[in-house]
Amino acid sequence: MTELRIGNWRKALWLLSTLMIMFTGKLYAQEGMPELPGNPTTVEELEGRRLFVQRCAICHMPLTPNPRASYGPSLDGLYQRRTDDNVLQAITVGYSGMPGWQYTLTEEQVENVIAYLKTFKN
Repeated sequence: MTELRIGNWRKALWLLSTLMIMFTGKLYAQEGMPELPGNPTTVEELEGRRLFVQRCAICHMPLTPNPRASYGPSLDGLYQRRTDDNVLQAITVGYSGMPGWQYTLTEEQVENVIAYLKTFKN
């Protein structure tokens, strides 16, 4: 009986995660919603953008057409305020309410996200 409950719990968690990822993608495809920032051109930047949509956009992008309606700060102009080391530290360890991703993202994935963040307007 316990195995059945754990299996159902895992299925529910997988379904919830999938729906969240799908919702985030659909959210930014809707008319009147803000477009994702940046202009990725390399494979690394495109992969970073994919990871950004999956992991970061829910907090760092407006959830409505109102640009102030987001949980985390806008990342436009990030590299006017921060260095690569600051951004790397914030992504891996976390920063002021932001969770760290060191146990979830590989080093290469973090580097790809940073490459994408560098495409944002400064």
